[in-house]
Amino acid sequence: MKHTPGPWQVKPPNYEASLDYPYIESWQVIAHNMVICSHIWGMGPDEDEANARLIAATPNMLKALEKIGFYPDLSPLEDPLSALDDMRQIAQAAIVGG
Repeated sequence: MKHTPGPWQVKPPNYEASLDYPYIESWQVIAHNMVICSHIWGMGPDEDEANARLIAATPNMLKALEKIGFYPDLSPLEDPLSALDDMRQIAQAAIVGG
């Protein structure tokens, strides 16, 4: 599977443009100085940010799923407890922004 490699990061809106930081109307997900996803909206500011964080966590979630064997080309489970702990940490980071 090919995708833009991580890490992906969230970039908050910026309503006061400058030469260093342009006007951005909504949350974005960026990686390697490229916009991966733009115009991320929800039902309010908190949900907008949560949606952006969830999208940005995608490469890490894919790694965790690969680690527990959810990818057709991989051998069976390497270390189930470690993989589940990784998934818990990734989910927590996506939800609370840690």
